[in-house]
Amino acid sequence: MSYGPSPQPGIDAPFEPHFETPFETPGALPPLSRAAMAAVVVAAVLMLGAVTIGAVLLNHDDTQAGSERVAAAGFSFEPPVGWEDNAGKGQEPAALGGDVVRSYRSGAAEGRAGSVIVITAGPPVAAMPDGDRAPGGALGQALVSATRAAGASELGRPRAFTLGGQPAVAIDFGNTSDEGRTTGLRVAALRDGTVYSASLVAPAARYEQDAAAFKTLLGGWAWR
Repeated sequence: MSYGPSPQPGIDAPFEPHFETPFETPGALPPLSRAAMAAVVVAAVLMLGAVTIGAVLLNHDDTQAGSERVAAAGFSFEPPVGWEDNAGKGQEPAALGGDVVRSYRSGAAEGRAGSVIVITAGPPVAAMPDGDRAPGGALGQALVSATRAAGASELGRPRAFTLGGQPAVAIDFGNTSDEGRTTGLRVAALRDGTVYSASLVAPAARYEQDAAAFKTLLGGWAWR
């Protein structure tokens, strides 16, 4: 005979779950048919799916650039994936001439500027012959002036570049201000009386990372 303490219900006694069904209760409704149960399950699944889809749509950010090509007058390109489509907010003065076609931003945070890509196109500020595409020609000189006007304090020499299979001119530049050091690359091309430019300005710490996305954009450039 054991003289130990008796098990206390709910504390020492082992837990044995018991699920009382409505059909064990007097007066309960009869069990549903298999067809009715199947209908209930299907309705529950559809409701869950609707809730999930709604949550996805609510959290979808339409400002993120995707991989769908952007078609503009005379050219097209693939935007940098994951960058914010900042169309209409570009700060590029377009000193080469024309207007801002598209701009993108990445890595911006509170109190910290991010990287910006700007695409411009339009008539040049000064007349330039289409055949003058050498780095030391009129297009190269205009590129230097535009880059300096955009705020760059350090400029490299204009160099030959290929944009969409056509000769273009590129220049590397940099600037140091109270907000830190920035580095950039600007490319310009002249085609049928229209000057096209693409530029990247990035914090020095992000330049290598974001320059890769910019060069991918330039590599996918196509003339129309």
